[in-house]
Parts: sequence; C-alpha cells; structure tokens
Amino acid sequence: MKTLQKHIIILTVILLSAGLKGYAQNLQPPSFRAGSNKTVVQPNKKATVPHVNKKILEIKKEYMSRQLGLTPEQATRFFAKLDEYQEDHNSITQLMLENTEKKDKDFFQKDAKLNQQLISIKTHYYEEFLKIMPAEKAANVFRLEQQFNLEVMRVRQGKDKDPQD
Repeated sequence: MKTLQKHIIILTVILLSAGLKGYAQNLQPPSFRAGSNKTVVQPNKKATVPHVNKKILEIKKEYMSRQLGLTPEQATRFFAKLDEYQEDHNSITQLMLENTEKKDKDFFQKDAKLNQQLISIKTHYYEEFLKIMPAEKAANVFRLEQQFNLEVMRVRQGKDKDPQD
C-alpha cells in the first residue's frame, strides 16, 4: 500500500500542476465482439470518454506492471490488451448511460443485456490475460485497475486522505 500512496502523491502533484482539463474521444465498438453470434446492443452514436492525462496513464502502467511483476515483454502484450479492454468497457458503459437517460419501456431488458455484455467483456479479457501471465497475476488485474481508478477519483475530488487499511 505504501507504493500506491507514493503514486497517489505523485498523481496529486501532476493533476494539480497540469490542471484537470479533458476532451472526448471516439471509441470503436468492442473488438471482442467481432464474429460473435451473441446479440449486442449497438450505440446510436459513438461512445465518448474523458481524455486521461498521459502522465496518469504512465503512472498507472508503471504501478500495474510493478504490482503484477511483469517482464517488459509481458507488459507490452498486457497493456495492448488492457487498452482494448478499457475501450470495450467504456463503450458499453456509455451505452448504459444513454439507456439510463431514456428510461423507456425496454430499459430493464436493455440494461440487463448491457450488464451481461460487461461480464462477457471481463471474462473475455481475463482469458486473454491468462495467455500473457499466470492465473495468480491475471486474477488481480481488475482489482488493481479499480483500486488505481478510485485513487485517481479521490485525488480529483480533493480527497487525498487514504482510508485506513
């Protein structure tokens, strides 16, 4: 946890010095769906997510690589797949937000289908991560990413105090 605290401090300094400006970028539809025979809800427009500061991504990659104990070759392969996962996940999350805004009669069914897609995406990429690293490491990927993202949100919200472990 000490390493994470160090990264949080660095991240805080970077965020405060760089500002918190961002912009939206277009995402491609989830790549894991190519050739799939599953029913997929398609967006009406391209999904957008806020731009993430390059320095934050560098810190995240360094943090995850160190926590997972990846070799340089594993890190290259892993981060290519992690980027794909994040793109796919963000695309479905954007669809969920759009669906929430509509609240039409099909809301529940669409929401359930989108939640199933999130599970499918996570399962698919877990299998991809297993091709790169042992199961013990692959099992920690989503937890580490969530932990890092939560810390970024805390820093952005000015809550830089770490909760007791």
